[in-house]
Amino acid sequence: MSFRVVLDPEKCDKCMLCVDLCPLHVFYTGKNGEIRVDDSRCIGCFACVPLCPRRAIKVFVDGKSLPEGSTA
Repeated sequence: MSFRVVLDPEKCDKCMLCVDLCPLHVFYTGKNGEIRVDDSRCIGCFACVPLCPRRAIKVFVDGKSLPEGSTA
């Protein structure tokens, strides 16, 4: 099973919850303070999806979008 994590920069307000709370460090800050994604670290816990107050995180499982509000 493969996971792809996408952060929508238009929705993201850089609250840093994803960076602070992801136990696998899928999210991190780049050189200019932007939030970056290393989806190779994602194991599919999907904790980030409901965590984001702006719904800026989208997860794809084997190329298919995880339905909003879903946890797996």
